[in-house]
Amino acid sequence: MKHEERKERMNRMNVQDREEHVDRIRYFIGLAPDAAARARLAEAAAARQRDWRFAKWTHPQDFHITLAFLGDLPLPRAAAVRETLDGYVCATAAFEVRVTGWGTFGPPQRPAILWAGVAASEGLGALHGELWQALAPLGFEPETRPFRPHLTAARRSQGTTAADVAAMQEEQEAREALGVEWEAREAVLLQTHFGRRPAYAPVLGLPLRPRV
Repeated sequence: MKHEERKERMNRMNVQDREEHVDRIRYFIGLAPDAAARARLAEAAAARQRDWRFAKWTHPQDFHITLAFLGDLPLPRAAAVRETLDGYVCATAAFEVRVTGWGTFGPPQRPAILWAGVAASEGLGALHGELWQALAPLGFEPETRPFRPHLTAARRSQGTTAADVAAMQEEQEAREALGVEWEAREAVLLQTHFGRRPAYAPVLGLPLRPRV
């Protein structure tokens, strides 16, 4: 019965893809904060909007740590990803995630990305490696650049520089930590819906092994 239910669910997803008249789907696997951590992060980001100017701030429901970006996939390959990950239970045990503060990517005078950094941990590194290994039979390979876990808070500076963010970060560290933490219990296969807010919709949950 479980096999039949799984097959029916996969068939529904395939039909939905065709009905939406898309020929490619953007997928990635992420780690989303729980409701309490999301609310604290949204509050911290809202406070920074008074100081920092960026063109687009992330919708709170879209906060996530990207573990594996799979890109824009043809429908058959997207279906293969779902087949591979449906019912997958991670060998990595649940672990704590701690947000450390603010930083930027891109040109110092006009950063492309404002992010909230995440402390490196054994669990986070293990999960990142495990997921890429699970996807390897489908031909996916991890990025060659080092894994830098973060949550994107905003995009496209409109005057705020990397130095502005660094100065505020130093003041924050002198006062107190950002104070956003949660226990990661599940990774999620997410689909990007362009032109929507929030833009990312969960497709499949990938539960982590309970901590002993």
